[in-house]
Amino acid sequence: MAVINFIPEVWSATILDNFKQHAVIEPTVATEYEGDATMGNVVHITSFATPTIVNYAVGTSGVRTVDPEALNDSGQPLNIDQEKAFAFYVDDIDKRQAAGGMEPVTRDAAAGLVEDAETFLADLMLADGTDRTNAEAIEGEGAGNEAFEVVKRLRTELSASPIKAPLSGRTLLVNPEFSAFLLGADSKLTNVDTSGDAAGLRNATIGQLLGFRVAETSLLNPGSATCIAYHRSAIGYVNQVNTIEALRAQNKFADILRGLMVYGARVLRPTAVRYWTEGIGS
Repeated sequence: MAVINFIPEVWSATILDNFKQHAVIEPTVATEYEGDATMGNVVHITSFATPTIVNYAVGTSGVRTVDPEALNDSGQPLNIDQEKAFAFYVDDIDKRQAAGGMEPVTRDAAAGLVEDAETFLADLMLADGTDRTNAEAIEGEGAGNEAFEVVKRLRTELSASPIKAPLSGRTLLVNPEFSAFLLGADSKLTNVDTSGDAAGLRNATIGQLLGFRVAETSLLNPGSATCIAYHRSAIGYVNQVNTIEALRAQNKFADILRGLMVYGARVLRPTAVRYWTEGIGS
């Protein structure tokens, strides 16, 4: 049977929905940058200097004027340089689509795309962020308190001048090795309301600590206790499923569904992405 009634927009929307439901890191970074997400394209991100705050009226002179200033702008390119594809057999695409049975087919594709993209994001933050590691390992009975002190230091650095990262929108991304320390009896983790989050972030959240939303992922530096403290505006990310198409298999009685997703990311403010990794001195 030929693929006659295939609707790529439906499959694309379903895969993207599954992607967002599995994503942990993606909901914590800036995704609002506009641009045509096609392989090789560039999204230009423009930022402006902070305007000077002045007194509008001084004394009782009655003069109420303000002189405008010219703000310097700077731009950073966000390259769409990651291109990932999938292709698999489906017994009958038209029949599955008509019956609404796309979920099992698209769920695994979305999970694979999430793992690839979020591994890329985690590696990028470690590569382009600011290393705040000390030489001492976290160990022994006081491990929970030592981990807490690491997080407290990262928090202080994010809040201090010249970074001054906003208090809202902060995330502490941890891997299972670091979360094992934080979950110690003295680690001071508190509960957080997760009802408004996408399922992936909601399931990955292990608590609130010093103003950070603490989220866990096994994709961050596996094998070494690691945490990254950052504000969402410090990392830009764009992704899009560019192509979904169906065709009849040539060598078996089945259809083929294949798709292409492109994405790109950039650490926009390296000083607002600060990480600690066990056993590596700085």
